[in-house]
Amino acid sequence: MSKLKIKLDKKVKILLTRPEIDALNFSKYLDKNLFECYLAPLIQIIKCKYEFDKNVDYDFVLFTSKNGLRNFQKIEHKKKIFVIGDGTFNLAKKIGYANVANIKGDSNDLKTKMKPFLQKNIRILHPTSKLQNSDLENFFSSEGCYYKQISCYKSIMINQKAEVFENFFKSCKDGLITLFSRRTAISFKKELSKLGLMQNHRGKKILTLSDSIAEEIKELKFEKVYVCSQPNEKGIVPDVLRPGRYPINPYLEEIKQHDPVIIPAGYKGVVTLLSAPLPKNPNVPVSQEAGTRGVQAKTLDPGTYYINPYVKHVSLVDCRSQRFDLAKLEDMGFPSKDGFWVSLDGSIEFRVKPENAAEVFVIYNDSTNDDPQGERIDEEIRNKIIMPNARSFCRLLGSNKSGRDFIGGVTRKEFQQEFQNAMRKACEPLGVEIIQALITDIYPPQRIAEPVRKREVARQQLDQFKQQILQQQSEMKLAVEKELVLRSKQLVQADQEVVTMTVQAKREQEVAVTKANETLGVAGFKLEAAKDEAVAIVARGKANADVIVFQNEAEAAGWRESVTAFGGDGNAFARYILYRAIAPGYDNIMVNTADSPMMDVFKSLQENATPKQ
Repeated sequence: MSKLKIKLDKKVKILLTRPEIDALNFSKYLDKNLFECYLAPLIQIIKCKYEFDKNVDYDFVLFTSKNGLRNFQKIEHKKKIFVIGDGTFNLAKKIGYANVANIKGDSNDLKTKMKPFLQKNIRILHPTSKLQNSDLENFFSSEGCYYKQISCYKSIMINQKAEVFENFFKSCKDGLITLFSRRTAISFKKELSKLGLMQNHRGKKILTLSDSIAEEIKELKFEKVYVCSQPNEKGIVPDVLRPGRYPINPYLEEIKQHDPVIIPAGYKGVVTLLSAPLPKNPNVPVSQEAGTRGVQAKTLDPGTYYINPYVKHVSLVDCRSQRFDLAKLEDMGFPSKDGFWVSLDGSIEFRVKPENAAEVFVIYNDSTNDDPQGERIDEEIRNKIIMPNARSFCRLLGSNKSGRDFIGGVTRKEFQQEFQNAMRKACEPLGVEIIQALITDIYPPQRIAEPVRKREVARQQLDQFKQQILQQQSEMKLAVEKELVLRSKQLVQADQEVVTMTVQAKREQEVAVTKANETLGVAGFKLEAAKDEAVAIVARGKANADVIVFQNEAEAAGWRESVTAFGGDGNAFARYILYRAIAPGYDNIMVNTADSPMMDVFKSLQENATPKQ
């Protein structure tokens, strides 16, 4: 047995015997490092039911495998957690444990490195498999510690992929077998005996993580049994180192420097995986199964990539717009229906569709084009995709037309439009996008072009003369129509004036009749009012007369009564009235007329005025 670091410089077939989840993860890592992996798990992990007292305060928690971490519930533990191996350490960190100590080695290294932390009555919790580890239990007990194992999973020795296991031994003359645990080594020996493969291991090598595993298979007498310099995965295959400073022992590892792969803007990186298992369908141009050998469907975007050139090869595909002229191709043309050669001139603008870069590169790239910059891929696309389709279209469609059809007219325009549509339709399924396909000129033979051009000119002149005649006729017709329109406007204007005058006369007549009716009505009202006034006047006159008559009759009646009071002597009553009237001024009269004849009058009246008794 030799204890050394394996350095691989060529492709190697490797058998992975780990449990399936670990084997898958490890195979992805190995695919980057020149290995063809055969997955044949010899151990199956099954989670078990367990009881755990959360009230017990453990000082340390010990995980000796990733299976213990996966199948044990996460606990809130602030004390130190011990693990064995980088894989277990990384998983513990990923789960969320903070205070984790990595003991690199095996169970013997665990005892040595944990001993300084051990004291009497220290409580240690160890989630592990159902198989009791009496060796660790005896060690912790001898140190006066309380050691508690919890069986959270069990491992079953079973060959889950016997066909892969058997195929590896029978088809590979050499190869590498990995054993990561003693239990796996025990299962490995049983499968060799069971399948009758004890004689098929010649030329093959075994790689183990520790001396104890190597001792388990010592009896098989393999040609080479290697023990990793470090008991972890990184001790098996070196990783790709990015720019920086690394403390590396040159006696154990050899470092080769390679420039990073730079993918410029507008490009796609087509990745070819050199070391990986074959795809299920090796006849497809691009591998649809991630991690299988061949050109990968997923391409790299612009950027800088650190890639192992022994594992992957990257080719650049320009996905920017490219343009070339058809005039550079001397044979760009087609025979016409009548046997004349018709030449074309134009330009085609195209680009490789980024999502189809891998397919285009594989199918149409020349096998001799190994230029990593992919400078020749554009030429290959022009020669193998664009130009064959362009020539095919021109020959198929152009051969159905005569030479004179391409001198001008509708045929020429239709041909140009159909050319662009046909190119886009033909190149789209091939992963090439035709941005623009223009035919700028079509050159028919000169011996038919000149007569056709002259005829075309004469035809155009004839059309021009016809157009002029039609224009003159149109102008004459337009003049007549303008005159008719003018006369129609005048007639309409006259009719409008007659109508206006008639309407106005009718309106004036209606106004006069309305005024006459209004006057007549007013006169009638005045007449009725006059009649009413006359009746009123008559009534007032009659009333006044009646009043006067009544007044006179009343006054006469009063007088009759007064005369009757004076014995029917009217003279006596008259004297009474006279005396009453002059009574207020009697004194003045007597003073002024005492000696006048007037007094005689009063004397006579006074004598007669005395009423009879």
